[in-house]
Amino acid sequence: MALLTVVAPTTVQQGWQGLRDPVTPPPGALHMPNTIYPSPPTIPAPSPHSGRLTGRVTHVRDGDTIVVEQTPIRFEGIDCAEKGTAKGDRATKALREIAAGQTVQCRLAGRLSYDRQIGSCTLANGQDLGMTLVARKLCVLRR
Repeated sequence: MALLTVVAPTTVQQGWQGLRDPVTPPPGALHMPNTIYPSPPTIPAPSPHSGRLTGRVTHVRDGDTIVVEQTPIRFEGIDCAEKGTAKGDRATKALREIAAGQTVQCRLAGRLSYDRQIGSCTLANGQDLGMTLVARKLCVLRR
């Protein structure tokens, strides 16, 4: 971790590594001496895991998230109560009973939610895991 020190209103020095490029305030910003302006937000790159993934369910995190091999997948279009609540714990338990150790085929949307891929997963018999939890009234459809 490097020490960050403001040397002049538009110049930043980082530790003993010497002067960095001048920092320019964003358009329309008021000039404020000794202020370090944040970088503009970046748009995340599309996930490299878009498409399909087939594998064994190695872990059930909660009612709407499983891990297939080493890939965490959050079910698209549904919302379950949080783990630690009565309804959330029932959803997690039901998903473990249905899917733990089973081979699933997942369709991945190519988007991320935190560290999880977004997608839908079905068992070999075609049963959609997320829709099964909705049908059992353990989770709800998300709009």
